[in-house]
Amino acid sequence: MSTAKLVSDLMTTSVQTVTPSEYLDLVCTKMADYRISCVVVVSEEDILQPIGIITERRVVSFLAENPTLDPAHVQVKNLIGPRLYTTTQNESLVNAMASCRDLHIRHLVVTDIRKKLVGVISYSDIVDDCFGEISKHIALAEEHGSDATNQSMTEIMQDLALRDPMTNIGNRRSMDLDLNHTWELGHRYQRHFCIALIDIDYFKKYNDHYGHLAGDETLIKVVDIIKNNIRITDRLYRYGGEEFLLILPETIMEHANLLTERIVSEVREIAMPHEESLYKSVTISAGVAGTEIALEDDIRSETGLIERADRALYVAKANGRNQTCLYIPHQKLANA
Repeated sequence: MSTAKLVSDLMTTSVQTVTPSEYLDLVCTKMADYRISCVVVVSEEDILQPIGIITERRVVSFLAENPTLDPAHVQVKNLIGPRLYTTTQNESLVNAMASCRDLHIRHLVVTDIRKKLVGVISYSDIVDDCFGEISKHIALAEEHGSDATNQSMTEIMQDLALRDPMTNIGNRRSMDLDLNHTWELGHRYQRHFCIALIDIDYFKKYNDHYGHLAGDETLIKVVDIIKNNIRITDRLYRYGGEEFLLILPETIMEHANLLTERIVSEVREIAMPHEESLYKSVTISAGVAGTEIALEDDIRSETGLIERADRALYVAKANGRNQTCLYIPHQKLANA
């Protein structure tokens, strides 16, 4: 799939809407009549202002949980989720796909620059489009020979491969897309977020002593610990080797630091053996940085934020590892 392709190229503009005061039976009727899997909930005052989305899956789940309720007496507002996830019509399909995957959602409401409703795009449609692009390249490659087949397929798979196959979390490319998108949204709407760089201490020594297969198992265990401690809206990526990057939306640095301290503590308490470590068990270190210090420290991009988190991680390492460190602007690095 070409990264130049936009949401507007694939979204549907035939959107059915309801207001919060209307009833569930109307939702069911629209889904059946128009053969659609979702309806958008709009404001009572402005029919172009989206405030929620109701999916077919949500309707089925709600009715199964409440078999005695009559859909004609259940207002739409009772089915609206706590948060609406949107994208813009000028967003790339790659970013939209990453958002759906990382947020575990199947539909994105599409808005224009005024934040007015213009359409809906589904994760399944994006995936189908991906396979369509692959088929086109295969046909083109077959026409021009196997070398073209291998080259075009490699490029496409690199473009679509957004997940680290071993740890089953987002890879570096996926992280770059998400972090850029999160930075732009935060800058546009003045929303704070934090990142944490997390590194397994003495991991090379671990691999040398126990072998790479054991090292892979340890990576997966650490990932599982991190995932069990974060919210569904937080996103974890493999930054490289034994290093991970955690994106924490709508989070201030103090709270992000408390979270990473909890993760560091849990890894230590599990006590996975590591004879080559000073602690005799697997430990991790973390560095935390957030956008709330962007102006004070002249951070102008997501790259600058990563650099600050990396400095904080360096301090945690220099101070003995097995700990987290919060980046403080203009602070000299310990033991540097």
